[in-house]
Amino acid sequence: MSAWLSVSIELDRELVPLFTAGVLKHGAGGVEEQPADGETLRLTQPWEKASREAAPARCRVTAWVDPDVREALQATLSNDFNLSDLDFREAIEEDWEDMWKQHHHRIPISDTLTISPPWEAQPGDLIIPPGNAFGIGDHPTTRACLEAIDELTEGLSTCLDVGCGSGILALAAARNGLSAEGIDTDPISVRAAEENASTNSLTVRFSTNTLSHFKTPRDLIVANLFAEVLSEMAPELIRLTGQHLVLAGIMESKASSLMEIISPHLTLVSANTTDGWTCLRYRNDTKI
Repeated sequence: MSAWLSVSIELDRELVPLFTAGVLKHGAGGVEEQPADGETLRLTQPWEKASREAAPARCRVTAWVDPDVREALQATLSNDFNLSDLDFREAIEEDWEDMWKQHHHRIPISDTLTISPPWEAQPGDLIIPPGNAFGIGDHPTTRACLEAIDELTEGLSTCLDVGCGSGILALAAARNGLSAEGIDTDPISVRAAEENASTNSLTVRFSTNTLSHFKTPRDLIVANLFAEVLSEMAPELIRLTGQHLVLAGIMESKASSLMEIISPHLTLVSANTTDGWTCLRYRNDTKI
């Protein structure tokens, strides 16, 4: 078990290079930047055409160094900063290894479906290790899709998870007895989904295929993606919807524009919003 010393300070953005140079001189591998108290950081997506907002004028930066260099680091930083503004704290590496686990727990979706991290898994749980691929069941968009899968799968045979990420939606469908597939443009997500399928002893085919690869409709289509991406995919999603289409990942402010695209072709069953995220359920009445 080893200890580290963290040092952080809230400062004007123009002073970040000065702080960074000081901590790098004493062995820090880099700095972490977060918005200062009272500041918000608006994240933009690649497809947004509006000009990007300027970064906040103030921020909080943190670096980690060996505790033995504290006095030397203080001497260096005191040339440019008030020592009273610097926050020094000891961090134990062993704590870091387990601290993140405190934020991930079992998530009951229904009487028959519970999502669980490996360290809390009980018999029958769908085990999804938190990782880089989005989707462990704790976000409102993922949960809305899981609830839809759990409610809709009776009488259905096939499911396609579009933008599968960790594979959680396709795996939940497979757990409910459907023949499920998942696609994602990111090969890393596909590999993570395949590993999760193996962990749960489920047979699901994951790939980087595009929607155009599929020629026949699936009973259930689920897509947990941003509204802009769903809008581009809409013609293919409509074409492949055999019975039910579930869309999530949609900011409430953008739900109406997506509905204008899809509603003329499929029957809107519900539009439910939780914490600013909307989930749309559609039905293909011509196939049911």
